[in-house]
Amino acid sequence: MKHSIIVLLALLLISMSASCTSRGNETLRTISINILPESHCAVILHGPDSNGRYYYSIANTAEGAVERYDTWPFGTGTIDPEAAPIIRQEGPGTYRVTLAKGPDAEFVVVDTLQKRIIKDSNPENAPNRPFKTEKQ
Repeated sequence: MKHSIIVLLALLLISMSASCTSRGNETLRTISINILPESHCAVILHGPDSNGRYYYSIANTAEGAVERYDTWPFGTGTIDPEAAPIIRQEGPGTYRVTLAKGPDAEFVVVDTLQKRIIKDSNPENAPNRPFKTEKQ
């Protein structure tokens, strides 16, 4: 019960602090906050920007604290901002978040134990990136 209350408070703090994010000269709205099961991490979907591009960031919700990490762009695949993301556990502490259905759907694979992005659907983003605190 205590953990549920802490997670709910963290979600409230995330939604208040992540209602929008800046990317260059643009402010992007937050579309969804997706808590990863059995972890203290969330994948946050932002966008679209003026070019129709979407972005994601990772948030740490441990013990009610909220720490948001850098924002990364998705590729040019499919995102359905109205649909619920599909979250699938791929291994201990490792989750794949897919943001649409089909072979061109944007995705991100997160290792919550090692605090790193294993890979995502954007070939321009390097694999195995550690979470880095977003510059304020």
